[in-house]
Amino acid sequence: MKKTIILLLALAGICLQADAQDSRLMLRLNSFSGYKTTRSIYTSKTTEKDIRILPSIGYAHTFKNNIGIAAEFGFTNATAKGDVNLVTSTGTTTKKGARDYKSYYIGLSVYESFKLKKYVTNIGLLLPLEFVKPQDGVYETITYENTTKERKKELIAQTLPKQLKSGLFLQASLYRQVFKKIYLGAEIGAGVAYTRTAGEQEQLTENYVNGVMTNSVASKITVKQNEYDLGLRASVSLQYIF
Repeated sequence: MKKTIILLLALAGICLQADAQDSRLMLRLNSFSGYKTTRSIYTSKTTEKDIRILPSIGYAHTFKNNIGIAAEFGFTNATAKGDVNLVTSTGTTTKKGARDYKSYYIGLSVYESFKLKKYVTNIGLLLPLEFVKPQDGVYETITYENTTKERKKELIAQTLPKQLKSGLFLQASLYRQVFKKIYLGAEIGAGVAYTRTAGEQEQLTENYVNGVMTNSVASKITVKQNEYDLGLRASVSLQYIF
């Protein structure tokens, strides 16, 4: 039975390859986003950072009619950080936060491809599926008051529920040959994004004065939420076309 399945899969692969105009191995950096802003207002200075890169590997077939299908798989492990430092006549407040972001990604697409000398361009539809694991975040606020000489700290540990992100995007891409069968390019997409959030949201808040805990509150709620939005996707890609 196993040999029969293997032979059928091999035969299907040979037939698919025979009907293909080209095959493509893809290495992508998807949905990358990053920002760092610094704002100064009088004695207040705010800095925020967020870097998220979703790498993936994939395979595509382009058939003789220039229509192709592709599938890619990826994983991301990122941390978003934010810092605030506020100085006033009454005291100083410092806020720090960090949140872990881990997800698994599958992208399925159909496209039409065009070639012109050293350039390849595609236009098609992308169905992305991203499963985001529960996100753990830690936030710390420290306030030093000039009049009372008290050092107050609020520590928040929070876990957000898991998420499923999907949507449908119109993708356009342009690649240029950089070495023999290797092409480098970029993609941009626009479409409808969908996010499903479901699970337990937990939070533990602790308050300290001069290093002594004064209060501790734990909470847990069940979250079920659907969100729809218009979204943009961007990626850079390295492809081996053979």
